[in-house]
Amino acid sequence: MTGILALVGSGEFTKSQDEVDTFLLSQLGDPHVAILPTAAGLEHDVHKWIDDGVAHFDKLGVKAEGIELYNHEDANDPSVIKKLHNYNFFYFSGGDPGHLLHSLQGSKAWEVIVKSHKDGTILAGSSAGAMVLGKKVWADVYRFDKKKELLPWVPGLDLVPFGVMPHYDAIPKYFSKKDLDSMYANMPEDIEIIGIDEDTAYINTEGLWKVMGKGNMHKDIRKSLL
Repeated sequence: MTGILALVGSGEFTKSQDEVDTFLLSQLGDPHVAILPTAAGLEHDVHKWIDDGVAHFDKLGVKAEGIELYNHEDANDPSVIKKLHNYNFFYFSGGDPGHLLHSLQGSKAWEVIVKSHKDGTILAGSSAGAMVLGKKVWADVYRFDKKKELLPWVPGLDLVPFGVMPHYDAIPKYFSKKDLDSMYANMPEDIEIIGIDEDTAYINTEGLWKVMGKGNMHKDIRKSLL
């Protein structure tokens, strides 16, 4: 039986996700949480994601451990692969979706995590961690943020049949109307793209979806805004 999947708009390892993570932990008899900061693997302070994750779950009464899986090489490292078999809750942090996608696609680590998830373990991804789990992903969103290069959506890890836009309620704060028009016109037309608000989780349990957190999930955002 496939395990629970949590797509989080933002707020991982903060108080805003206490309710969500308490619920997820309650679904496991003996939680063993792996913090995977892979999306932030190019950041100089990447280990802060592990520290924050460990501290967050410690406050919830559960021991979590960080996995130093920062790139595609790490994702095929036998020592990393061996560690992954010890967990029943995998949590991918935010960061750069393009780097995360490149690190995981075709890797042994992703093969182990997907098999484990299909056998019942929990898989959670926040922001970039949620984006890459979609059928398609806007992997080069960082280049749009920094250089205004609007590149196409590419095949994602395909755990869900739609694309994911996190931080959905906050997007208008950071981009102009012209930018927004370009972003929505750039979205693929052959699949649905959903929006997930900040500090909000969209959770699938045994095929049923529900929203937890302060915000909402928004269906088919490209069609609704064009």
